[in-house]
Amino acid sequence: MVQTKSAATPIMPYLTKQKQLLRSLTAEQWQTLSKAMPSFTAAAAFDRFLEQLIKPVD
Repeated sequence: MVQTKSAATPIMPYLTKQKQLLRSLTAEQWQTLSKAMPSFTAAAAFDRFLEQLIKPVD
């Protein structure tokens, strides 16, 4: 099965929203989230990894 560009498109708005949310957090909020959910920082790192994968190539 071949993945078409249109099939992969819906994740972009989600990733953009996630990125905006993460950028809006203060350092204090980051610490609180990290203590509450140790996997949160791993999830953020994974989001950054995904961004690198889907970054448009010039």
